[in-house]
Amino acid sequence: MVSMFSRSLSAVSLSLMLGVFVGASTALADGHVDGADIDDTVWVLQTISYNGEIALDTSDSEDYTLRFDEEIERFSGRDGCNLFVGSYDPGDDDLSLDFGNTVSTLAACPETVESSAMYKMALGQLQDYEIDDDGNLVLELCEDDGEMVFTSAEKLAMERLENVPVVVIEERQSSPAAVTRGDRQPVEPAPARPAPAESVRGLW
Repeated sequence: MVSMFSRSLSAVSLSLMLGVFVGASTALADGHVDGADIDDTVWVLQTISYNGEIALDTSDSEDYTLRFDEEIERFSGRDGCNLFVGSYDPGDDDLSLDFGNTVSTLAACPETVESSAMYKMALGQLQDYEIDDDGNLVLELCEDDGEMVFTSAEKLAMERLENVPVVVIEERQSSPAAVTRGDRQPVEPAPARPAPAESVRGLW
């Protein structure tokens, strides 16, 4: 759900709204980890914050993602509605995202248009990144002490498994001495009939 956001989204150009990121490239200089530490992981956006206040909370959705593929120097993701892909430079000391070459699908999702625009606008403000103590990817933004917090899809899947209740089913053993029929009282087995006495006729 999108909270009140002080910036006017009119600054987002028409080309961005149509699926093309604005700007030439954004460098994440002096990152605290190298590209290999964030490579080949699906990162799911949790929050976007400015000045310590959450502007966008997507923790109840997994439709805002980011993934880096160092082998082909591409990043990709989903903005809540559309898929996007672009190029980046997985350097040793910084990470440069080339938004000039980023393209996106053009699906129309009125319910996510504001959050999608905010997500892409924030990606255009990247200046630094780190992996925090909880294993989250934190992208620091160049405006108003902003940051984007991502959690790996693998970690979210593990948390869901941990919250699944365990149901124990006990096996019941029926007693051979009684048989229950519907709502009736248990019916005791009929006693065995005694063997018929041998006829003594003809023995004298």
